[in-house]
Amino acid sequence: MIIKAKTLGFCGGVMNAVKNVYSLEKFIHDGAKVYLLGEIVNNGNVIRDLQAKGFILIHDPAEASVPGRAIAVIRAHGAGRDVYRALQQKQVQIKDYTCKNVIRTQKIVSEMSAKGYAVLIVGKKKHPEVIGITGWCDGSGDHPGRHPVYVIENETDLAGCGDHKKICVVAQTTFNSAKWKNLLEAIRHRYADAEIHAVNTLCKATEERQSAALEMTAAADLVIVLGDPKSSNSNELFAACREACEDSYFINSLDDLIRNRALLQKIHEANVIGLTASASMPDQVIDSVYHYLQFVDYLSRAKMEMEQGFAAFFGDKDSAADPAPVNTMVNTMMNTIVWEAREDLRRQNEGGKRIRGALIKLGKEIAAGSCGLEYLPIAAGYEIFQTSILIHDDVIDNSEKRRDKMTIHADTALRLQKELQKNRAKETAGACDHFGVSRAICIGDYGFFLSFLLLSQAALSPEILQRVYQMYSEILIKTCEGEMLDVSLPYQTKNGFNDFEAYKAVIYSLYEYKTAWYTIAGPLCLGAAIAGVDESMQSALRDIGLPLGVAFQIKDDLLGIYADEKTVGKSVLSDIQEKKQTILYAYALHQANDQQKIMLNNAYGKTAATMEDLYSVRQIFHETGARKYAEEEAARLSDEAVQAIRRQNFPQDSESLLLGLVHYLTHRES
Repeated sequence: MIIKAKTLGFCGGVMNAVKNVYSLEKFIHDGAKVYLLGEIVNNGNVIRDLQAKGFILIHDPAEASVPGRAIAVIRAHGAGRDVYRALQQKQVQIKDYTCKNVIRTQKIVSEMSAKGYAVLIVGKKKHPEVIGITGWCDGSGDHPGRHPVYVIENETDLAGCGDHKKICVVAQTTFNSAKWKNLLEAIRHRYADAEIHAVNTLCKATEERQSAALEMTAAADLVIVLGDPKSSNSNELFAACREACEDSYFINSLDDLIRNRALLQKIHEANVIGLTASASMPDQVIDSVYHYLQFVDYLSRAKMEMEQGFAAFFGDKDSAADPAPVNTMVNTMMNTIVWEAREDLRRQNEGGKRIRGALIKLGKEIAAGSCGLEYLPIAAGYEIFQTSILIHDDVIDNSEKRRDKMTIHADTALRLQKELQKNRAKETAGACDHFGVSRAICIGDYGFFLSFLLLSQAALSPEILQRVYQMYSEILIKTCEGEMLDVSLPYQTKNGFNDFEAYKAVIYSLYEYKTAWYTIAGPLCLGAAIAGVDESMQSALRDIGLPLGVAFQIKDDLLGIYADEKTVGKSVLSDIQEKKQTILYAYALHQANDQQKIMLNNAYGKTAATMEDLYSVRQIFHETGARKYAEEEAARLSDEAVQAIRRQNFPQDSESLLLGLVHYLTHRES
């Protein structure tokens, strides 16, 4: 279960600043230079996006190094009076987006300093807001004038403050409220005989977010805090959550979460996950993490249901075979052989993410508004089909590892070889390999037929079950056609592929048939078929599933080249050894010069490829822009799926799960 804090994300001041800055993009398009005097908000996601759009970031706004007549943006944290003067002297156009709460603090210290008060700012010395507030006073702690200013970060700082008869005390707007109270008390004690004008300038938005986060934390056993490490309010929010819940984690983006393997494991194990975000965190980042967590939680619950179904299905040894009563010896041998094959199928079926079965459940839920356990036989059958086709795929690819364990054909050959060596038999390694392949083909076939048997156990009306069988068969046929294309393409003449767009169309047809249909679109549509809805719902889910499935396969191709073996669960050399036809390879061929083509052809498709060959391929993919192109294509297709989701006006929960599915598939690291 995922719960969000009632109040989280951008506060009013930050939202206003960010909105206004983005509105200045039109000036950049017209050729103007727009300078940001420091980060508009302490959030790297926002800053990177603004820089990509052409905004120029000046890290030290005190320099005011902006050319005359340009546009300068004062950020939400504000700036000192000298910065304004320097810009005005150069006739720079100033866009001032200082937070209104910060402006209030600046006015207080300016007025009180002018009246002869020494100013004490309770806050962090190096924080940009504090530096800016300091710039509105008459003096400074380092060079005290008639009316000095001091920054108090902790009680020991009071020792460096001079003796004064009139004191003005304010706070950095995002400072910790408990620390503010404690330090204010210490200041009153230090200046017991002075006139003290203390103003609580803490931002209510910061306090509201902390209060809402603590309320949410009380109901959660794991808490995720979204914020930027450079942001004061982010760090304060995390500290408050960590004190209330030891299992609290600080992340700044969805990618940051996904790269944290330990946190991902904790997420899968947690019952209630709380999510909050600092006042400097944009909605799109919060939404992406929330949708992702929603889908992961949904997938975990569906997987638990399916695993229980698998345990019941595979647990009965007597159901493995029911041979005719010829004699005891034959029956025993047949039962043993079939049971061992069934056990290998069960073991190979373990460890899957169960995403296809979960999407069958989701399709039913979206179409019907709810889903009980009636989807289970179809989901379990589909997952066994997935395992079976992978068993055959491993034979085709001559792969030795799958899901971080030996493939069935490789394991069978190795076991036979060890048995023969023990008995001093003379059969060759080739005979062992042939037996391994033969047995793997049989087990894969066995799984296909078991999947149809499981489908027949679904408690559906004959009419709906017939539709399910028809659609399931069509998905299997499409998948097999995609597999045939995948097997044959590396051996086809490239004369027909001189035109990159034609080559790309073939690759995308392969992606659609081999992956998109059976991984995303097919399961979603099967779920809708269980609900007995009309074609329009299936068409809507298909429009989401096909582009997303192609994006998923492109991501898979990228991982196959750039991830490590532990991440992908198989050899990182398999794609180049198979001469796998991918958009990466197609684009690289299209862009490569003669020398790069020679290097690529020498490495790509080499059956005895080494890591050096892989590094060579990676280099060419980088130099030709193939990697960047593939990443952009995956992003484009993912966005196409997102737009298809939003067009349908699904219920909020369904839309959230589908958007989470997009993030889950396209941001994955394995």
